[in-house]
Amino acid sequence: MANAEHADQVVVLEHGKSVETGTHAELMAAGGVYAKLFTTQADIENFGADHPQPASLTASASGSGAAVGAAPAAAPAEMSTFQVIKRLLGEAKPLAGLMVAASTAGTIGHLAATFLPVFGIIAGFALAGNPVWGMSAAGAITAMIVCAVLRGLTRYVEQYLNHNVAFHLLALFRSKAFAALLRPSSPARARATSSPCSPPTWNCSKSSSRIPSAPWP
Repeated sequence: MANAEHADQVVVLEHGKSVETGTHAELMAAGGVYAKLFTTQADIENFGADHPQPASLTASASGSGAAVGAAPAAAPAEMSTFQVIKRLLGEAKPLAGLMVAASTAGTIGHLAATFLPVFGIIAGFALAGNPVWGMSAAGAITAMIVCAVLRGLTRYVEQYLNHNVAFHLLALFRSKAFAALLRPSSPARARATSSPCSPPTWNCSKSSSRIPSAPWP
């Protein structure tokens, strides 16, 4: 909702229809759907500060060792660098084909860039009357042109595939993060369900914000 607060215009959608339109200040003053959503979101974000966890939830019963209330979950063990890399590779396994294609294009492109000046030197020797590898000046220049074109094409393909992989991974990690937040056992989910209404989803831009009032699933 922070983006909506600074937008030039905010449009609130309810069941696919626009129910409110205006600036943040105007909609808050109106006290309608937007004001309710904004206030609810602020309450959820400030839940931890306004409602500190009671000490009884983490205290242990004297003499018995049993925890009183719900004990906090144990912190996950720290992963080694090798474990992190292994897990990331496992997450990226569906994109292995794109990654291999990007690596192949990058390798070919670097080889073309490496041999480009080599063929230039060979062309110079051929023009000086000392051909290398029996290659003529015309042949060396032709090889330079091929290397230059190949370098440009493979560079474009490599960058396209790399960006494709990066955005697919970002979408995958985002989906997993939201799925974890929406689990019934998630602290964020518990805070959201304790509020009078669940936080909305929204899509804000610099000039306009459209905020549906439908609750999260």
